[in-house]
Amino acid sequence: DLDEAVEEPKASIASTKRTKTEASSSAAAPEPAVGELGGALGDAKPRFETVIVLARALRANAARAAASLAAGLAVGGMVYLIMNSNQYRVVRAEPGPRTETEAGPHAPAGLHASIEQARLAIDSGMYPQAMAMLEEIIAQPHGEGDPLEAEYLRLEAWFGSMPAQMTDDETAGFLGEADRVIDADEHHSRAPEALAWEGQVYERSNNALAARSAYRRIVTDYDDATNRDAAMYELARLDLKLKDPGAAEEHVNALFGEYPGSAYGPRAQLLAGDASVLRGDTEQARRIYLDVAAGAREGVLGAAVYERLARLSLDGGDVDGALEILNRRLETATSVEGNDRIFSLLARAHRAKGDLEAARTVLNELIDFFPDSELAPSAYVELGQLLFDLGSQDDALRLSAQAVSRFPGNVAVLKG
Repeated sequence: DLDEAVEEPKASIASTKRTKTEASSSAAAPEPAVGELGGALGDAKPRFETVIVLARALRANAARAAASLAAGLAVGGMVYLIMNSNQYRVVRAEPGPRTETEAGPHAPAGLHASIEQARLAIDSGMYPQAMAMLEEIIAQPHGEGDPLEAEYLRLEAWFGSMPAQMTDDETAGFLGEADRVIDADEHHSRAPEALAWEGQVYERSNNALAARSAYRRIVTDYDDATNRDAAMYELARLDLKLKDPGAAEEHVNALFGEYPGSAYGPRAQLLAGDASVLRGDTEQARRIYLDVAAGAREGVLGAAVYERLARLSLDGGDVDGALEILNRRLETATSVEGNDRIFSLLARAHRAKGDLEAARTVLNELIDFFPDSELAPSAYVELGQLLFDLGSQDDALRLSAQAVSRFPGNVAVLKG
């Protein structure tokens, strides 16, 4: 499993996302101090005295107010009768030509406003609504504006609405539309972003080769793409998935050479260690992992480093060393991010040592603490097998039934 990359939110891949327009709001003025209020208003009366004064004034002027109200109603009624009898109509001024500031230099009236509404819907996660709006916009003439702006926004909404597991028709539909939009203008500023979406969709459909081709196109064809370093990282990750450590090291080195300050640097360094493991050089891999651990002990990256170091020890037969590394991570981490993998490997280490009860406890904790982890299905399977080995066949069957109910259609669960 060392060739698996650190799982990160895929939204970071397509980092050419447009700059969002943030709505500014006026901050509420601070409450003035008591002294400031006194200086502005003079010596204010206590609140209950003010209420009494107001009540007296209202009582004294009640008759005057009633007379004024009656007169106002009478005048209003007369105006209504006159207008109704003469069939007067309110004349609305016809709107004049929109200025360039109002309409935009190259857009028909209302187009920019409609596109901004669609952007807000996307930002709010309202992908189906955004797609419906954008389809209406695309069907309209665009004047001299960017004819692909709405097309790329529609692709973005479509990609955002896609589930993790897609049907073949869903995959083919999105990829075909993305190819059409990209081919319409290969130099469009959002083309690298759409290629990154294609890469993710290909990988979700278990087509790592096609995913790698999409990312390679970003690297080779778009020198100025703002997600080019991300594409290099994804290329190295997919190289490892395809058991090609030489290509992975080449892409990692290119990332370090062209983008020395990239946020993907530490994660790419992990991939370099994974490539060393694939080549059989575990000592170099250990040195690389320790270098990463020196600067990244927390979060998903920190958990990934400790997991790799412990796995090297476990695979090398040093079970006690693996247990020490994993327990140290759990004792010192200030964040639980990524610890689901630590728990999973810790259960394996306890089982390798013959401590089945400890492994059982750890697997139960993994399921309880990380119910939404991608490792949860396999944890159910492993715990069920462990219960069976401990002689608790009834508990094992009950747990298996729970797993099937909770993860319907999961291949690992069904096989377990």
